[in-house]
Amino acid sequence: MQTLRQLYERACRWRGKLDFFVDEHERVSGATAWQSSGLIAASLVRHGMSPGERVAFLCKPSARHALAWFAAPLAGGVSCSMHIRETPDRLAETLRWLEARVLVHDPDLAELASEVLARAAAAGHRALKISLGDAGSGSVGWSDLLAKSNHDPLSVPVERDSLAAIILSSGSTGRPKGVIHTHRTLVENAKA
Repeated sequence: MQTLRQLYERACRWRGKLDFFVDEHERVSGATAWQSSGLIAASLVRHGMSPGERVAFLCKPSARHALAWFAAPLAGGVSCSMHIRETPDRLAETLRWLEARVLVHDPDLAELASEVLARAAAAGHRALKISLGDAGSGSVGWSDLLAKSNHDPLSVPVERDSLAAIILSSGSTGRPKGVIHTHRTLVENAKA
């Protein structure tokens, strides 16, 4: 096992019909998690995400957040969760610094996501807005993400040394710094 894709597939298949992601609103089995993350990965590619591009998340912990977070590396992208309590200016700066192609947000954070995207656009950076709920103004919604696709996201090659995630750390300055993880480092950490 060398990639996050392989690890995630194995874990999903191992859980099968058993709960895999659970929050106060949803229970997702392993089999459903694998299928849903695959559909979301295909949707990300269909909406223009290329291998190596960053997908930023402005989300609280939830089953949908986890499904979408794992979908990005499945399609060759790079997941990065941002802190929902940061200021809109700091979030826009982080979005630009990441060069994120996509911003995924919780439905109740739609207004903040729009503000962040507007501030980033004013500085010359644009990103696709995706809601984990209904599609709002200028965004792709949850049902769109789960739409069937002819594209197989697993056809996108993912190497063990490909970037898979950026974990933000404020360090001593309070400004976000990225801790880079490849598929290999995430798999090795999971094995430890």
